[in-house]
Amino acid sequence: VVSTQSTGNLDLTSRDEMINELTNRDGLILDIVNGHIRENLEDELVQEALKTGVDLRHYSQEIEKELAAVEAASITDYIGESKKIAQLHKEMKQCDSILEQMEQMLGTFQQDLGSISTEIQSLQEKSLEMSVKLGNRKELKSKLSSFLDNIVVSPKLVETLVNTSVVEQPFMDALHELDKKLQFAEAEQHTLASNDVSDVLDKLKTKAVIKIRLFILEKVQEYKKPMSNYQVLQETLLKFKYYYEFLVTHSPSTAAEIKLEYVDTVSKVYFSYFKTYQSRLIRLEYEEVPTKADVMGAEDESRRSIQLSMFSSNKSIRSRSTVFTLGNRDDLMNNQLEWPVIIPVHSADKRFPYEAIFRSVQFSLIDNVCAEYGFLVH
Repeated sequence: VVSTQSTGNLDLTSRDEMINELTNRDGLILDIVNGHIRENLEDELVQEALKTGVDLRHYSQEIEKELAAVEAASITDYIGESKKIAQLHKEMKQCDSILEQMEQMLGTFQQDLGSISTEIQSLQEKSLEMSVKLGNRKELKSKLSSFLDNIVVSPKLVETLVNTSVVEQPFMDALHELDKKLQFAEAEQHTLASNDVSDVLDKLKTKAVIKIRLFILEKVQEYKKPMSNYQVLQETLLKFKYYYEFLVTHSPSTAAEIKLEYVDTVSKVYFSYFKTYQSRLIRLEYEEVPTKADVMGAEDESRRSIQLSMFSSNKSIRSRSTVFTLGNRDDLMNNQLEWPVIIPVHSADKRFPYEAIFRSVQFSLIDNVCAEYGFLVH
């Protein structure tokens, strides 16, 4: 009995659940239908039909007839255009075939592009590698070329330094080149190439030093010749002043020898020149000089005549009243200070006070000293 009652209760429960489920479904369907109705009622044609009072059933039948007529006309048109449609279908199949072939071609082309891209990347890497190698070779070539130019001794250089005269321009150009090679060889003395050419460079240096030494010493000896023009000789030496620079750099002992010889020669020349110049100017001095009869400590007249070859012991002084007279000798400090120096040859018939002679000697000394200083500086 209990089992029967339980089964009855389950049946009642299942039935209630089914009823509720059906009720819910019906409600949902009704909601959907109501929604369609509202949408149809909002249609312009339906609203117009409702406004005009048209029977919807009759209106629906007319619509169905029109649709059937349109369908029949469409079928008739389709049948009439069937050949064209078949031709279109055939062309579409052909287009599909062509497109399929193009797809295959494009696929193959894409694969080729992939392989080409790989090859291009490989070529770029090789090009970059070659570019680096080329840059290294160019740099090596530049350095090697510069090294060879500075270290190799050409036969033309040897020929010029050995056989060309010192006064010619090719010899000076060759001497510049030899100077560069000597300095470069000294800087690169740790290399085998420098050791190979060191003997040749030393021999060329010795030959150049000998020729330059003889040339400069000959020019210095020309100072000792009578009536030598010192300015012309100095201009000649200045023209070849690089020779002395070469000696100072590569043969200091020879440069010191030439310097001492020049100083000794020029010192003697200047001493002789100024001694002669002053003695000739003294002869142009006024004869009214004081004697022991005028002042104490005056130079003995006989001794003066022997030293300066001006007076004899029996020559008398003229115009004794003017010995202590100043006269116009002060013009020397005012107006005549910058006058040219006295040249004895051009002033043999003139006489000058001792102050003018002293000024001329000092100005001549200053001019020569300044000229010599300028020459030594250059």
